[in-house]
Amino acid sequence: TKLFGALLLMLVALPVACNKDKGKKNDKERAIPVRVEPARKQTLVSEVFLSGEILADVEVRVFSLVPERIQQLKFEEGDRVKKNQVLAVVKVGAMWQAVRQSKAGLKAAETQERLAKIEMERTRKLFQSRTVAIAALQRAQAQYNVARAQVSQMKATVGQMVTNVSNVVIRAPIDGVVGQRFLSKGDLAGPGVPLCTIIQTDQVRVKAMATEFDLVKLKKKQSSRVMVPAFKKRIWTGNVDYIAPVIDRRTRSAWVTVLVKNPGGVLRPGMFADLRVRTGERAGVVMTLARAVKRRVDERGRVRYHVFVVDG
Repeated sequence: TKLFGALLLMLVALPVACNKDKGKKNDKERAIPVRVEPARKQTLVSEVFLSGEILADVEVRVFSLVPERIQQLKFEEGDRVKKNQVLAVVKVGAMWQAVRQSKAGLKAAETQERLAKIEMERTRKLFQSRTVAIAALQRAQAQYNVARAQVSQMKATVGQMVTNVSNVVIRAPIDGVVGQRFLSKGDLAGPGVPLCTIIQTDQVRVKAMATEFDLVKLKKKQSSRVMVPAFKKRIWTGNVDYIAPVIDRRTRSAWVTVLVKNPGGVLRPGMFADLRVRTGERAGVVMTLARAVKRRVDERGRVRYHVFVVDG
């Protein structure tokens, strides 16, 4: 009986001891490390985040006014060109022949004009001496007027032909860099086919789409930081230059451009860029780390934000 009682006492005591050890272990597991961060009064800056593409500030397409094949090509993509620099020459072909024919026609017309004038003056003298009727004088004057009109028409034709011949030389309309070349030597150039593009990149534009919610915060001349993924450690600054007046109904967004200075031409058209447009600021705002703020939903479904404060 004594042996049975002692064994029963040991069995009862064993779970109690195990529960005490487990309680101590749970206390250690519930211990959560806490880091204290100071809250300070700072200036709260509001920004709109956008992403877009870099474009050249100025881009001009160059065309040939004469529909002819390219005989000489004097540039390559990436070349820096000056205004009025020769870019290409198209074949003159039959244009010189047309110019010569037009000039010959002009000389013939001028000869007819002189003869018509002489005839008119002779007829006028005869009319004054009452040798011919007034109808003869009127016919001579009409023939002279027709001859004068023909001379004016031929002069205009010759002028247009000479202009066409001068247009066989294609020149750069602005200073800049050749961006793209669309035609090669031997290709048919013309008013409807661009020869190349010339761009100016001393400053560039970042074009991005802004939603209607961001658009109401944006204004012209607001400052913006520009980050380009290709240059991870560099930040450029610019200003809002354009805000589209109409919102796209399909996307509920509108185009916004930021003008950025680009010394050295580091930023190239086609690069991807991120924008942080500064839309406002508030001074004296108590701020702390975002991870110190806890978000909770109360029993009514309202979102509440809490911060734990060290007591003492």
